[in-house]
Amino acid sequence: MNSEHPELLIVATDDPYHSTRLAIRMVDLGVWFAFEPPYVLPGELPQDLSGFKSIVIDERKAEAVRDRLDAFRAGGGRVRTPGEKEWLSESYIERTVVQGGLTLNHPAMRERLESVPDRMVLDAALSWALQYDSPAWNDVQRYYVETLTEAYDLTGDTALIEHAGRIVDRAVENKPDAAQNCDYIACLYAFMGYLRHAEREGLLDLCRQFIDDYLARAPRYRDVLSNYLRPDSEGVLRAEIAFQACPAFARLAKRTGEAEYADVSVQQILAMNRELADEETGLWYLGRGQGGRTPSLWGRGVAFCLRGVVDTLAELPDDHPHRGELIGILSRMAASMKRFQDADGNWRQIVDEPDARVESSTISWTVAGLAKAVRLGLLDDGQFAECIAKGWLAAKRLSWNGLGTRICGGVTASMDPEYYRHRHFMPCSYGHFHLLAAVEVLRRSGA
Repeated sequence: MNSEHPELLIVATDDPYHSTRLAIRMVDLGVWFAFEPPYVLPGELPQDLSGFKSIVIDERKAEAVRDRLDAFRAGGGRVRTPGEKEWLSESYIERTVVQGGLTLNHPAMRERLESVPDRMVLDAALSWALQYDSPAWNDVQRYYVETLTEAYDLTGDTALIEHAGRIVDRAVENKPDAAQNCDYIACLYAFMGYLRHAEREGLLDLCRQFIDDYLARAPRYRDVLSNYLRPDSEGVLRAEIAFQACPAFARLAKRTGEAEYADVSVQQILAMNRELADEETGLWYLGRGQGGRTPSLWGRGVAFCLRGVVDTLAELPDDHPHRGELIGILSRMAASMKRFQDADGNWRQIVDEPDARVESSTISWTVAGLAKAVRLGLLDDGQFAECIAKGWLAAKRLSWNGLGTRICGGVTASMDPEYYRHRHFMPCSYGHFHLLAAVEVLRRSGA
C-alpha cells in the first residue's frame, strides 16, 4: 500500500449509514481517507493526526475532543462537525472536498481499495443481500436469489440458501396473475437455479406456467419477443430479452427435458443478433423500432447482452445444433469488450467512446460474464485472464462496503445518443453487480 498519509479522516458515527454515505462519495471521487480492511472507519479520533488535511466528526463526538480539534485547526487543518441533517445533505458532503483542499483520484486510495481481499468484497456485498426482504415479483428478485444461490455454490454457507428460500417463498405468496413483462420471467431463472439446492413443491410447474403464458401472449417485432405485454410496446424490440428471458427458457428446458424451450431461447438470440448487432464489433445496440436501431452502445446493455448469451449457453446441451453459432456471437462480443477496456481496466457508459464516463455496472457485469464464460470453457482463459483481472480491480475501486458507486440509471430505447451518454448515475446501492463478479472471480482463483 502507498505509505503516504491519508488526507481525510472520517470518524464513524453511531449510525453507520451517515458516515458510510460520506465514505461512498469519497470513494466515487477517489479521495484518500483512512480505513481498515475490509471497510472499517475509525470510531474515535486517533492519536496521530499527522498528514490529514481535513477531519469530519459527528458534532456529539467532537465535544469530547474539542481541544485536539482546535489544535488541528490551528495547524491549518479543516474540521467539520456535521449534525444529522448535514450528514444527509448532498451540498454539505460536496463541500467537504472543496473546503478541505482534498485531492481527487488519489493514487494511494486506488491502491487501498484494490488491496481489499476479494473475499472481503464478497462478504460485504452479501451482508446487504441478507437484509433484503421484499415480496415483489420482478427482476430485482432475480438479482438477489441468483447472487445468494451462486454465493452458496462458492461458500457452502447455508444461511445464504436459506435466505434465498425466504425470498422465493415471499414472491410466490405474492405472485402476479400473469407474466406481464420479461422482468417477471427474469426471476424464474433464479428460482429454477435455487431448485438445484432445495425442494419447493409446485415451483417448477409455476415457472413453466408463467413462461407458457408469456410466450403465448407477448407480441413480436421482427421475430423478437416484446418486453412488455401492452399495446404501446408493439413495434419495438429490446435486447433485455436476451438477459431477462432467454436464460430462463433454456434453464426450463434443462430442468424438464422439454427441448422446445431451449429452441425458443436460441431463436431469440439469433434474431436479436441479426437485428441489433453492430457490424464492426458484434456488440448489440439496446433496441430497434421503425426508426432503426438505437444509436449508442450503452454500457450496461452491452454487458447484459453478453451475460445473456453466456447464461443461455450454460443451460444448453452440448449437442444443440445452434450452440456453435451462439459461441461465435459470444466470442465476437468478448473480443470487442476486451478491445474497448481502457488501461485501468474500466469500461464506460458508452463502451466505444473513450471520453464517456466510467460506469461500474458495465465493469462488474462484463467481468462476471467473461469469467463465467472462461470457467465453462466457452472462452480461452489465456486470452482473457488479464482482461478479467484488470476489470475486477476496476470494480473494486468503485465499491465500498458492499455498495456500488457510479451506477447508471436504467434506460429505455431512445434514438437520442445524448440520452445514453448523459444518463444520470443512481445513488449508491446494494452491489449485486459487484457480488456476482466477486463470485466468479473467486471461482476462477479456486477460492
